[in-house]
Amino acid sequence: MSTRVVTLMSPDKQNFEVPWDVAMRSTVVKQMLEDLPEPAEGSDEQPDPVPLMDRSCNANILEKVLEYLTKHHEFDKTGASQEDKDAWDKKYVEVEDEVLFNLILAANFLDVKDLLDLTCKTVAEYIKQCKTPEEIRQRFNIPNDFTPEEEEEVRRENAWCDEAPKRASLARRAVAAAGSLIARAARGSILCACRLDAAGGWNSGEQKDGREALARA
Repeated sequence: MSTRVVTLMSPDKQNFEVPWDVAMRSTVVKQMLEDLPEPAEGSDEQPDPVPLMDRSCNANILEKVLEYLTKHHEFDKTGASQEDKDAWDKKYVEVEDEVLFNLILAANFLDVKDLLDLTCKTVAEYIKQCKTPEEIRQRFNIPNDFTPEEEEEVRRENAWCDEAPKRASLARRAVAAAGSLIARAARGSILCACRLDAAGGWNSGEQKDGREALARA
């Protein structure tokens, strides 16, 4: 018996043939296809490609998302250890910033929760390594559009809890002022990271807040 497949089409018109069970790991794809009847046995009929119209799903990013879904489907089938999963995930997110931010957007659009959590957490960890708002700006190439008066106002508003909330406010404002694709993705991730930094740890509450912040970005 042949494996059932679905064809996903990226916004730049590239088609990807994906095993059905792998594609179903995306909630959005699952909802699009759940009412599609299974083809009759022996039928050569191929369903039309499923168009993924969000610009975050261009071919190079969609291919990377499918790599993640395929590998984690394999992990589930083979009962891989969490240690093996974590090691693979760590290597997977060793990509350029632009790719990482597009993966965040694609995971959000396709509703792949575990990939969204992984990529947001990765950016959060990068931001935790920054000690000041200036380091955040340098790390992500975010311009500083604050006047000295605005910076002083932020310092006064957040004086009660020192540096982390100041970084959150400055980073939010800087990212909101930037119009690039990277800044659009970074906005949700920086908010997520600042919650992580202030709380001193990563838990489901921060992940949920990060996803909600990303959805508003």
